[in-house]
Amino acid sequence: IAWQEYRLLWRNRVFRLVAFSLWVLVFCCQYVFQGDLASLWFMLALPSSMPFVNAYLVSVFQSFLVLFSVCEWRASERQADSLEAIRVRPVGNAEYLCGKAIGVVMTVVVVQFVSIMTVFMLNLFGSDSPFGGWAYLFYWLTLSFPALVFCTGLSMGITGLFRKQGV
Repeated sequence: IAWQEYRLLWRNRVFRLVAFSLWVLVFCCQYVFQGDLASLWFMLALPSSMPFVNAYLVSVFQSFLVLFSVCEWRASERQADSLEAIRVRPVGNAEYLCGKAIGVVMTVVVVQFVSIMTVFMLNLFGSDSPFGGWAYLFYWLTLSFPALVFCTGLSMGITGLFRKQGV
């Protein structure tokens, strides 16, 4: 179920457009504030400043991806035909929901990884900031990934509770 959800999300043109737009936005923000032309010394002084800003921006912007994914998944389930209620799946409801959530998380982790690699290259080749490689893993494990799991659970809970896409 997780693999199928992963594939379905990547096939969705709107998801790819939103993911690409957010990736470009994060990269542009980091290039302006922490690239070669940056004049803010406190954004460049520490080796962990670029990984932290990347993790922070990705954590904020990934909530849009998760909200889009979960809302679209709930909307497509709501539009299912009347025979959907009597069709049999080889998995239970809990396994189905966990698989869908893991699929969303896997998809957004790929977007996070692309963003991290882009800023990794910016840090090495396009910035005067010192390089600290372990900080990328540290901030992903302590900021980006936990925010992703929280946002996914919160989005699934709220859309399941209110059953309204606008909420």
